[in-house]
Amino acid sequence: MVSAALAAQPTASIAQAYAGTARLQLQRVITFEGSDMGPGRSAIEVLLAACNGFRRKFYELESQQIAAGVLARVDRQRVEHYLRNGSAATYVTGTVLELPDMNRWTAEAARSTTGKVQIPPDCSRYIEHEHRSGTLWRDGVVWQLDFTARRAVGTRRAADFTPQPLPLPVPFDNLPEKQLAGASCREVTAPAGGFLAGKSCLWTAFPATRFLNLPWPLRAETRLGLRSRMLQVDQVVLAERNGVLEPGLFEVPAGFSKLGPAP
Repeated sequence: MVSAALAAQPTASIAQAYAGTARLQLQRVITFEGSDMGPGRSAIEVLLAACNGFRRKFYELESQQIAAGVLARVDRQRVEHYLRNGSAATYVTGTVLELPDMNRWTAEAARSTTGKVQIPPDCSRYIEHEHRSGTLWRDGVVWQLDFTARRAVGTRRAADFTPQPLPLPVPFDNLPEKQLAGASCREVTAPAGGFLAGKSCLWTAFPATRFLNLPWPLRAETRLGLRSRMLQVDQVVLAERNGVLEPGLFEVPAGFSKLGPAP
């Protein structure tokens, strides 16, 4: 198997297999299985229902809604993978919705001695916030980046920096091949029946070996949970080898507090 052979090769050969740069951008959609709604939109729908309940109960007003396209963005994320000569980075960016006028109304109701608020909540008002997280693999340390708290937590994880063969039922080169976004991938199916099940199409630009945060799927369908299962679908938007990467992708951002192992 190609990946097993790579794991047995000297460090110079491993470095050559992962030399240069790579960029992969995916769109991720998370929904409850059998539904077009995911956990993010579900939570917002609960808040909207409560907000409109206040309008009906206290003011006898009609319900207000937020456009379905806006609500759908809460269940979508942009996933970006980067690689450069022994370092890797993954960033996940999503959207969080806030209902500011409902927050205003509930705060005023809490302060009111009568429990009444003169101005009803406008449930159609919303604010979109970007939510971003990241992971860096460099110099033997894996850094978890929290962009909200502006904090980086590092851990030495030797296994992430040691190539390990994937537990594939057949050699990687014998798996079905597909072309997605101008790149080649091979289909792998995970065992069914457990907490995590699904299938993916692994990019053939690199060996089918666990190393840093590789292998990267060009497409993946993952089912999470045992009862109320969620379906996570990743679909390639861009796959590029040996292009120019922006500076700073593999660095802890300036201004972040750092908690990590001693040098």
